Amino acid sequence: MVDTYLEMLMNSVHSVQTKEQYTRTFGMFLKFAGLKNGHDVMQLETKRLTELVIDYVLHLKNTISPNSLPTYMYSVISFCEINDIELKWKKIKKFYPPKVKASGQGAYSTEDVRKMLATQKKLVNRALIHFVASTACRAGAIFDETPNRPLCMGDLRDMPNGCQMVTIYAESVEEYRAFLTPESSTALFDYHK
Repeated sequence: MVDTYLEMLMNSVHSVQTKEQYTRTFGMFLKFAGLKNGHDVMQLETKRLTELVIDYVLHLKNTISPNSLPTYMYSVISFCEINDIELKWKKIKKFYPPKVKASGQGAYSTEDVRKMLATQKKLVNRALIHFVASTACRAGAIFDETPNRPLCMGDLRDMPNGCQMVTIYAESVEEYRAFLTPESSTALFDYHK
């Protein structure tokens, strides 16, 4: 049986990674709530669904990082929005735990990159470490194919002093440019060679 309500949610999402995340996290909510599918969610009265969502938030509060909790809830929030279920999200979010300061929010230090590179022998892994350390892009920028196309060699432009400019999310509204250090450019060249 097709779950048209869940299909509505998935059709509203453009990123492959987000679809995978929503599938996983919405499935976790369904399992917690003892529901089988989106149709079961739609059958609940608003008050009962609100209670289940708050119980789920309290459950997550005790099992995952406070900073990760919103990520687990995005699929539930989006499901409700797409399917015209109006819950009092302001009330529900009052049950979210306060976020905690995450360590290491700055750029990777040269020493951090050296430590990561020391554990890798494969050229592809070394190139990825250099690429991410240099551009600070998220993984989806490298591997995402929908609606954006994946990165390709044509997205690179040579710059002075052995650096390169790379266009991230080329041909999309999220397009931006980042730069590769000479070391990153060499690592990428070595991998492609």
